Amino acid sequence: TSEVSNSLTIARQRALSQIKPPTCTSAQVLRGYRVFITVVTRTYRVEALCGTQVIPISTKQLPAQISFDTSTPTSILFVVPNGTASPPGTITLNGYGKTKQIIVDSSGTISQL
Repeated sequence: TSEVSNSLTIARQRALSQIKPPTCTSAQVLRGYRVFITVVTRTYRVEALCGTQVIPISTKQLPAQISFDTSTPTSILFVVPNGTASPPGTITLNGYGKTKQIIVDSSGTISQL
């Protein structure tokens, strides 16, 4: 749960600070950073949205015993310059007989249940 939450925090912080990755040219507008989730492969990645380009920043996989619930959204975007979430959502993780939720509200605040 903490690794997924950390990736969300990194995406939001980068959107707030408006840090452009090196492959995002000065002619391209940085639209934001998102966490893209693939439920089936249990992977999630931080990506920059720069103009029409999607630039991968990091990719991680959940441990074998943990999975994303099928209700989990496929992505949460943190918009430049204010770090708001579009769309807001709840990431649900299942494992070890427990369910954990990471909630991202429309203001971009990240909390865990």
